[in-house]
Amino acid sequence: MEAARAGKEGKGFSVVAKEMRRLSEQSNENAQIIVKIISQIQTETGKLNERITKAQKDSTSGLSQSEQTKQRFESIALKAEEVHERLLQSLHHSNTIHMETEKALENVESMTSVTEQYRQTINESAVVSEKERNDRLVMNQSIHDLKQLILNLHDDLGELRAQEL
Repeated sequence: MEAARAGKEGKGFSVVAKEMRRLSEQSNENAQIIVKIISQIQTETGKLNERITKAQKDSTSGLSQSEQTKQRFESIALKAEEVHERLLQSLHHSNTIHMETEKALENVESMTSVTEQYRQTINESAVVSEKERNDRLVMNQSIHDLKQLILNLHDDLGELRAQEL
């Protein structure tokens, strides 16, 4: 609503705000995915620890357990790569949000400057309006005094005519 009243700068600010909101939501989604992946890594790591312990106790199934352990490590490596990619995306989104925030701040500063100019113009207009009001009051008083003077002159002229007759 304020953006609509602010005109062109407000529209730009609105676009920036929407983009920031979208990027923020996307960052939140990425963070949730990262938490989920980390939880999966922790789960996988717990499972891996259990398997390693069992493999140490049971040497006959060692080869099988080693293969499963290898697969788990590969899974963990893939999950770590996913986390790394998500972190890079989050960093990129954070940088984009930062740049958009800087643009928004510039727009706000510009709007503040324009608002200050409007305020000064309004103050100057108020001073001029007050002076004009005072001038009108003086003029009204002068007109009133002049009317009174004319009425007095008219009365005096009437008296003079009456005396001449």
